[in-house]
Amino acid sequence: RLRTLLSALPDVLLVVSRDGMYLEVHAACPSLLPITPEQLLHSGVRSHLPAAVADGSMRQIEATLATNTIQIAEYELSFKKGERRRYEVRTVPREDG
Repeated sequence: RLRTLLSALPDVLLVVSRDGMYLEVHAACPSLLPITPEQLLHSGVRSHLPAAVADGSMRQIEATLATNTIQIAEYELSFKKGERRRYEVRTVPREDG
C-alpha cells in the first residue's frame, strides 16, 4: 500500500542517511530529477549536487537531526540544455532515528 501511495505523489521522496547517502528514491515522475533514480540510489549528495547545494543539504540534515524538526530550504539545479528548476526541500526526521 505504501508503494502505491508513493507512486501517486507528484513529488520526489528521498530517504537520506546521516552522512548524505541516498538510501531510497521514489519518483513517480523521474523527469523531475536531473539524473535517473537508479543513478541516485546508494550515492551521496556530494556526488550529484553542486558543492554549495550539497553543503547546504548536509547542514539541513544535521539541523533536522539536532532539533528533531522539519527543515525547509529552496535551491535551483541546472538540467540539460541550460534549463533550471527550482526545488523546495523538506527534511523530516524519521521516527526510528
